[in-house]
Amino acid sequence: MKHPSAISILTCLWIALVVFLSFLPVAYKEELHTRGRFHFLGHGLVFFVTGFLLMNITSSLRNRLLLLIFALVFGFSIELAQHLAFQIGFEQSDVLTDSVGILCGVLIAVAMERLVLQRQLN
Repeated sequence: MKHPSAISILTCLWIALVVFLSFLPVAYKEELHTRGRFHFLGHGLVFFVTGFLLMNITSSLRNRLLLLIFALVFGFSIELAQHLAFQIGFEQSDVLTDSVGILCGVLIAVAMERLVLQRQLN
């Protein structure tokens, strides 16, 4: 079996951190400023990083598409689980922000990869 790459390990740790922070009690979330004016920016950045990291695990188009689907389902699942666990409203705007963050992270990762490949060819 092939050993996981550093980026794979980092990505798994990142996803575990996102899950951990997502299920902190509300009082802790408020201390971390996950509510208020930076709420959407925080969501976008967290899921931007998620999409970016996931695209750097593999260069296979098939695997990247699967990881993209995973990321989108992950974002939706976090919101649904918070809704059920904390008995709060389902935040559709968070799902949208998470999805946009993921897509931006994916696009930047792919664009950076293409730039590196072009420079190597020149």
